[in-house]
Amino acid sequence: MAWDFCNDPAFEPELEWTRQFVHQEIEPLDLVKPQMSRESFKLASAPLKEAVKKRGLWAGHLDPELGGQGLGQVKLALLHEILGRTQSAPEIFGNQAPDSGNGELLAIGANDEQKDRWLWPLLAGELTSAFSLTEPHSAGSDPTQITTSARLDGDEYVIDGHKWFASGARDADFVLAMVVTEPDGSPYERASMFVIERGTPGMEVVRNVHTMDHPYAGTGDQHVRGHAEIRFTERAVSRTLHGKVLADKQFVQDFIAESATEIQAARLLTLQAAWHWDTFGSSASRVEIAQVKYWCAGVLYRVIDRAIQVHGALGYSSDLPLEYMYRIARNFRISDGADEVHKSFIARRLVKNYEPVAGWPSEHIPTRRSAAEARFSEYLDLASENL
Repeated sequence: MAWDFCNDPAFEPELEWTRQFVHQEIEPLDLVKPQMSRESFKLASAPLKEAVKKRGLWAGHLDPELGGQGLGQVKLALLHEILGRTQSAPEIFGNQAPDSGNGELLAIGANDEQKDRWLWPLLAGELTSAFSLTEPHSAGSDPTQITTSARLDGDEYVIDGHKWFASGARDADFVLAMVVTEPDGSPYERASMFVIERGTPGMEVVRNVHTMDHPYAGTGDQHVRGHAEIRFTERAVSRTLHGKVLADKQFVQDFIAESATEIQAARLLTLQAAWHWDTFGSSASRVEIAQVKYWCAGVLYRVIDRAIQVHGALGYSSDLPLEYMYRIARNFRISDGADEVHKSFIARRLVKNYEPVAGWPSEHIPTRRSAAEARFSEYLDLASENL
């Protein structure tokens, strides 16, 4: 396979501007964000969003007709590598989750009236959204197992079910929920996406599920969108979507070498997948995408774990950001599909490129040697000599 990929040199000034902007403007803001109300943070971040828009980097994941920049996957990957340094950068650049993905879904599935009501305000940063797929009693990595249902009753839908880990649902203006509408359909054709507005009768946001990301209430809660548990009962109107310095110790040197190599491998794997997407399209790049998902999530977790080990008790404390990074990193081996699901998919797709053979494997040495002896028999001088 080809490993070649390249980036447009003309985009490097934008990446350098982003590096400086994140370091000088957004990182300081994040240090005092827990001391701000939501409204104060909105006011403080507004001029930063305007600067991003003026620079032409707002919503780089979206096509121009949706108000974005149409950067493609390689440029977007390089941009996100910088934005990932701080929590608020994705929001300030207009591509935070789950709003970014929800916007793309609405762009595909919503009609003009629905786009006017939810998509354009969402892309402008005027509304926030949530994504609700996972259920407590079924494997979230397999969407075909969801049981929350919607049935048509007159000109409205009645939705019944139980969801959790609904990203951002506690404070979202609307929830994009996947529910079963065709129970007798094929596994991949049973479900539909519904837009359910905040305050809709029968939608009960029970609680935010406490995780390693945010295990208890405390300062800064006002900015934590979290992952909510939701119950749907009654009627919902259809809206059909971490001596010698440690660095001289061999075990620390091993940590450093392992981490540096894994990070570089993750970067190259991601950029190669982005190049493959840009070149051959998303459907033809599913193996490359799955490889990135499980490999990079594992690298993130292992690098942070080594950093905590080197820093000891300080690394485990909240005086450093490592413990927070460790808690949230564990989620990434689950949230976008379990590692095992991605590995199984990769193996199944790759195996399809090979056909089984009857008898011995094609590289069976005795069989190949017999064929070679027959082919080159006249040159086998030692075969008849008494050695």
